[in-house]
Amino acid sequence: MSSNTRRRRQIALGVLGSVVFLPYALSKSSLSSRIVATDYSLLGLTPETTANAVHLFETVPVLLLAVSLGPLVDRYGLADDRVAWAGTLVALTGFATMVVFHWFEHLVLGPTLPVIGFDLFVTGYYVGWVLITTGLFAVGVRLTLRGRRTVLSLLLTSLLPVSLALSAIAVATGVYTFAGTHRVTVSVAWIVGWSWLWATEGRLTSDGESVDSRGVDPTESH
Repeated sequence: MSSNTRRRRQIALGVLGSVVFLPYALSKSSLSSRIVATDYSLLGLTPETTANAVHLFETVPVLLLAVSLGPLVDRYGLADDRVAWAGTLVALTGFATMVVFHWFEHLVLGPTLPVIGFDLFVTGYYVGWVLITTGLFAVGVRLTLRGRRTVLSLLLTSLLPVSLALSAIAVATGVYTFAGTHRVTVSVAWIVGWSWLWATEGRLTSDGESVDSRGVDPTESH
């Protein structure tokens, strides 16, 4: 399989994952609460187990987002950039942390942390989201400093401050949760950013050379 084909498939998985994740993120809390309130059960499960299954379905689109990080490093030649590479690893660590702690949150009763009063597994889930946006922020900054100012670099650098700001407002006003806000902002950024990646992947330059053969994105501003 050529690198171009592999990259396009990974980008497509990212778009698919984000398109599935956005409506899920918007309806997750209300849907699981309604399941418990109405005693709805799926395939012979109890209402509580069915609600947990709804929560844990999140793993599917999230893993698709994680897989789609590969084209960032490949397309922009970031493997030799320590900061960008570290940012990618931090984001991947965030995805792994979020998934693992989310499963433990719904399958195991976690201890309460004495200082902040949160469940250990819920806290780990929140930390996972912050790691994801922090890692992507580092990648976006490096793209910008290297002259790769694009729609994607703007999204990556703005995702961390926007997610934190909106989360703080949502929690302070009681209209939404910290994790819920992060789910929505990340999925929206992914839909826009990875759709842009798909649209510009393999686009030819004026001299007929592709992104893959030159390692340069013709849509970048220098």
